[in-house]
Amino acid sequence: MLENPAVVSLAGLGEGSRPTMKGALDKMAAILTDGQCTDGLLLPWGKVRFSHAQAIRAALLEKHAPATARKVLAALRGVLHTAWRLNQIEREDYQRAIDFESVKGSTLPAGRALSAGDIRALFEACRADRNPAKGARDAALLAVLYGGGLRRAELVNLDVRDYDAASGTLHIRRGKGRKARSVPVVNGTKDALDDWLKARPSMEEEHPLFVPVQRFVGHESVTTTARYDRRPDAVTRVAARKMHVPYMRKKD
Repeated sequence: MLENPAVVSLAGLGEGSRPTMKGALDKMAAILTDGQCTDGLLLPWGKVRFSHAQAIRAALLEKHAPATARKVLAALRGVLHTAWRLNQIEREDYQRAIDFESVKGSTLPAGRALSAGDIRALFEACRADRNPAKGARDAALLAVLYGGGLRRAELVNLDVRDYDAASGTLHIRRGKGRKARSVPVVNGTKDALDDWLKARPSMEEEHPLFVPVQRFVGHESVTTTARYDRRPDAVTRVAARKMHVPYMRKKD
């Protein structure tokens, strides 16, 4: 298996990226074998040539969005590069195989942007939940996703110890690319999170911040640039304060 370009390529990726890469390899294997092989780990990648790459590109453009085609073709370049490094394909054949035209164009993202009214309605639904603890949890989930700009995977990996209530900071220990970062928690987001911690069941053996973690609707953060944010903490906190999270605490 150590001489399998697909296996070696997957091993070099982060855990979160492997399923996407594996899916791309499987998709290409199905294209090249007319559906006879749907497992990219079984395809002899060292035998792929320019004509095969062109066939993959054409099939992707016919059935998939440009963004999907680009991801799959990027996986093709990656696995062929690994095959070359493993001496399974000559340099000239490798360079010819990846010398295909890039895919241009884009499609509108799925879903729609949420209005201020939509966000307010979501928090009102949490507030009206007949199960107070569940409502508090869901409100905190929404607040952290919306106000903190976290990804879904980052959210579900949070532990209680990752939240410093005194400083109003969430420590993301397992972010994208295995990079840790801190996120300021202020205003409505902090209120919602603090209220959830008061309502959160006491579990000595379980330490996830949100328990139990159930399936919930995910969406891209409205602050997409946050993934590349390298601003000083003080500046980030100012920006966080400007993000209005319409969370209202229940009256005692």
